[in-house]
Amino acid sequence: MSSRPDLALLSDFVPPWTPEQVAALDDWRQGDLLPCPPLIWSTTATSPDPVTGQPAQDGGLVPWPSPLPKYGIITSQTCDVCAKGPGERAPFVQVSPVVQVADATRDQWNELVAGQIVDRYGLTGKKLRSKWAADLRVSFPVSKAVLLGATPVRGFATPEQAVEFGAHLAHRAGRPALHDFFLDVVQPDIEAAIKASAKKGTGWWSKVEEVRLDIRGDDLAPKFFRLVVVTSSVLSPDEHDQWIQLGVSFKKRARAQGIKIGTTVVSPIDDLAARVYRDTVELSVPSLRR
Repeated sequence: MSSRPDLALLSDFVPPWTPEQVAALDDWRQGDLLPCPPLIWSTTATSPDPVTGQPAQDGGLVPWPSPLPKYGIITSQTCDVCAKGPGERAPFVQVSPVVQVADATRDQWNELVAGQIVDRYGLTGKKLRSKWAADLRVSFPVSKAVLLGATPVRGFATPEQAVEFGAHLAHRAGRPALHDFFLDVVQPDIEAAIKASAKKGTGWWSKVEEVRLDIRGDDLAPKFFRLVVVTSSVLSPDEHDQWIQLGVSFKKRARAQGIKIGTTVVSPIDDLAARVYRDTVELSVPSLRR
């Protein structure tokens, strides 16, 4: 184990894993459910916690109020969950609470399962008898000892769905910081246009792989931007025009924010210059994920 200070912090917490522990942890993977262990977070010395309103114990520790969620879901990557490779150096896994959402409407449930809500995610595990969703707004470190004493419950019906969950976590963690105009105006308007189109049975957006932002100035204080619409193939004139008009619809509201807007670029991915792709940032449009 390296003695470098930035790597030695947890060195005393990492055990010499036994063959039995290695075999037991091999059964676990990202997206698995475990009986929810006691959860606790840190706050100031003031009680109650001035943000959550929950009573704090001495030292500024706040236990999750009763009752605990039935399940927690592992959000750590599978390679960090096991006791080999990177996981050999990790004594903890990250766990988020799982909540029951039995009263979710069909549309709400479909959005949860499709990953269209950034901070929650619908679960499809075959042993789950109701609608459950991971609440990704909070994550807790949990000792792998909890996994050694439990049996995993698969959070997803298929390995492919578990991989999609992992991609959702990665996308959530990798989101760029953007000006509120992009998050409060541009993204919701694109989402609304796609959903309205889907209800009418039109699919002018169905060939689109990504919507990217070509921003001049700081991403948090832009002076200019244009949409860059990346497609899987050439759009029809009508499909192309839909994206051009959508871009135009932001012009007046962008001006009110002191932001100039350029003409939307629509390009098949095979024709898009690598420089343009590199110099733009992806705008998360969950409805485009298929």
